[in-house]
Amino acid sequence: LVNITIREKEDGTCRVSVRSFPGVNSSEICAVFGGGGHAMAAGFTLNCPVDIFSDALNASCKMTDEDLVRKIWIDMTLPFKYVTVSFAEELKLLEPFGVGNEAPLFALKNVKVLSRNIAGQNRNALRMVLEDEEGTRVNGIMFSDSEDLEKTVDMIDASESVSVIFSPEINEFHGRKSMQLKVKRII
Repeated sequence: LVNITIREKEDGTCRVSVRSFPGVNSSEICAVFGGGGHAMAAGFTLNCPVDIFSDALNASCKMTDEDLVRKIWIDMTLPFKYVTVSFAEELKLLEPFGVGNEAPLFALKNVKVLSRNIAGQNRNALRMVLEDEEGTRVNGIMFSDSEDLEKTVDMIDASESVSVIFSPEINEFHGRKSMQLKVKRII
């Protein structure tokens, strides 16, 4: 949840670097000790015992059990007929993506997985042919470790349809462009 690196210096002080994720404000934690930075990364010099810092950190963290549940924020529901090469090219105009400018994520319910196979030397890619309720088909690929992919395949096999969270991606092979979905999650 929070990554803290403490480096003791020769003069007896400690340099503290704090990295966090949304829900824990690194800058507020470090401001207590005269430091600064921004919400996701901050630092300060510690002129007191490490346990005082630990107590302040625990007191400033106002996380609830709900904060610990992994959340994926989607931008909108998007039927496959709108997932085109030109749409994906328009999305590229929003780059670069990263913290503060996340890549758009879309979702669709009631998706049939017409075929699927695990691929890759490390068995870390799941290739699929997906079909939405309107009958539009699109290729999808999902990357994860092999154990997670095996669980995903088991869930797919046990379901008539699934919900898919994805981002459109252009697949270019031998000069030919086609659409595929980079699948982030299957529920």
